[in-house]
Amino acid sequence: MADPDALLYAQYGRAVEEYRFQVDLNWRRSQSYFVLCAAVLAACFAVLSAGERVPDALGVLAFAASLAITIVAAAASHTQTGYYRAARQSVADLEGRLGISEFGLRTTPGMGSPVARRYGRVTTLQNLVFAVLGLVSVVGAFAAAGVVGDRKDADAPEPARTTCTARSSDSGARRSTTGGVVLTCRTTAG
Repeated sequence: MADPDALLYAQYGRAVEEYRFQVDLNWRRSQSYFVLCAAVLAACFAVLSAGERVPDALGVLAFAASLAITIVAAAASHTQTGYYRAARQSVADLEGRLGISEFGLRTTPGMGSPVARRYGRVTTLQNLVFAVLGLVSVVGAFAAAGVVGDRKDADAPEPARTTCTARSSDSGARRSTTGGVVLTCRTTAG
């Protein structure tokens, strides 16, 4: 018959490996989510910067898709945090049964002040990044719709243009001269 303590220690080793796996997997997934959201936002800003060449509806649609992707990524991040917490709890339960709780795994020991413990958590920072990405998507959608920003209006008149020509000053005309060159400027309406 197998020794119960040996079985518990073997299970504890597997639980620690599962915990490490969840930490690593969650971080890799989070990186992928952030890269995906940033890439979609970059594409949205490319659409927005195209100006009149792209319909406003396409810009709004692109930023709406960006917001949807950000929301799905945030939800997936929340779900994966649950997997990590379950793995951590499994390790803690086995440590309690083995009587090694005081030597067990801890998350970032000695975080410092209560403020750092609350706001310095990885989950809090991830949620902040997702919130900022979502806010940028919303503001971008409003900019694409022409509600905010200075997207060019199709009905706006063309700006005035100034054309300047330079020629040698030996013509005798009365104009501003600099170094023997006459500069003539003319402004026309757009």
